This record gives sequence, structure tokens and C-alpha cells, in this order.
Amino acid sequence: VHFCEKNDIKYWLDSGTMLGAVRHKGYIPWDDDIDLGMLREDYDIFIRTFNESGGKYYLDCIEINPQSRFPFAKVFDSTTILYEEDIELSINIDVFVYDNAPSKKTELRWMYFKRDVFNRMNNWQWGNGVLPSSIVKRFIRRIFVPICKCFPKNYFCKEIINNSRKYVNQKTSYVGNFTSVSKVLLNKDYLSTMIKCSFEGGEYFIPIGYDKWLKQFYGDYMKLPPEQDRVGKHHITAYLR
Repeated sequence: VHFCEKNDIKYWLDSGTMLGAVRHKGYIPWDDDIDLGMLREDYDIFIRTFNESGGKYYLDCIEINPQSRFPFAKVFDSTTILYEEDIELSINIDVFVYDNAPSKKTELRWMYFKRDVFNRMNNWQWGNGVLPSSIVKRFIRRIFVPICKCFPKNYFCKEIINNSRKYVNQKTSYVGNFTSVSKVLLNKDYLSTMIKCSFEGGEYFIPIGYDKWLKQFYGDYMKLPPEQDRVGKHHITAYLR
């Protein structure tokens, strides 16, 4: 965040982090990660220049590292070790890129469908992902994992990026996140201005249209979910090196 503000790169607290800032003035008590969002023009500058700053933090994504498995940027703390299921990483934050999106629902659905397929295949190629509970899904996985491994390394990750950039050179009124999991269509007016919001004692940017944004993501976002649903979505263990 300090790097972004120092270098005039527009960012915002995204997804559950934005919800935590608005509803809890900090982390959602049962959340376990931090998400930032950027538009493509800022994101491209960010991923190209962040590692030049040096220090203990470093950025990884497929667009700057051909060996990366990540279709969106992750900023890692190199002084830590983190295990998420069968993957060894470091403590990190996710930085999502929001690309131009079509206004036609059929075209939007097709882009999100392709993203979801490529995401699944990318996970299968790397051999990670939660084992499905359904016998049918396990059977499908058993068939397709060897097939995915026959493709060039990171083929599917690159296809996620190609799909996300489909409208990059066209004028549109909307943006979407085509590298992660959400399937919303967001009006660019939501991003016309950034405002500061409290988060764990600091002040960070969120879009001026945060209310409409969060309603599209979460519905009645100020209402707490049932107690049994207040659990973290990641299975992680972390240590200092």
C-alpha cells in the first residue's frame, strides 16, 4: 500500500478486506487474508515495478515470471513460511486486476465460464486443490489431471490472462475480475473516486461506490452470516523462517 501511494498507483481494499473495513473497521474476525484491487493500467505498472523496491517483500505472477502458477499477483513476505494444503509459500496478500468487461450478459458469462475452466485446469496441472467429496467429481479429476499435465507448464494460467485481457483495448462501461472467482459486473462509476476507510488503525482507499459494490458481492453485507458460517476459507499454517 505504501509503495502504491508513493508511486501514484491507484488501489483499493477488495472483496472481504473491503467488507471488513466497512463493517468491522478491520479484519473480518474469521477471515484470514488480505485482498487489494487495481484497474489494468495501474496493475501493469505495479507488477512491473514492485520488485525493484527490494526489501523482504517480493511479487510473483505469471506475467512477470514464466514459472509462476498465479494468474493474479501475490506479494510475499520472504521472512515467513506458509503451508496451504499441499503448497509451500510465504505469508502473502492477493492483488486482483479488474479488466474491461462486456455489457452483454452472454459474453460476460462466457468469459467467466472460460476463466473457471482454465482455473480448474491450472490447479490440476499443478496438482493442487481440495479433493472433491463427490465420487463423480473425483473420477473426473482422476481422468483430467494426467491430461492437463501433458500441456506446456503454465499453459492454462496464461490462457486465464488472455481471456481476462479480451477487451483491454476497447472502451467499456464495466469491469470484472477474470482471474479469481467472483462473477460480478461492476460499473466504472463505482471507481470514479477513492475515499479513505479505517482498517486496523490505518486509513486505506476503497471505491466511492463501495455500497453498490458490496451489495453485488454479498447482498445485505452489514448483516452477519449465521454463526456456523463464520469460519476461514483457507487451511493454512505459517511460521517465521
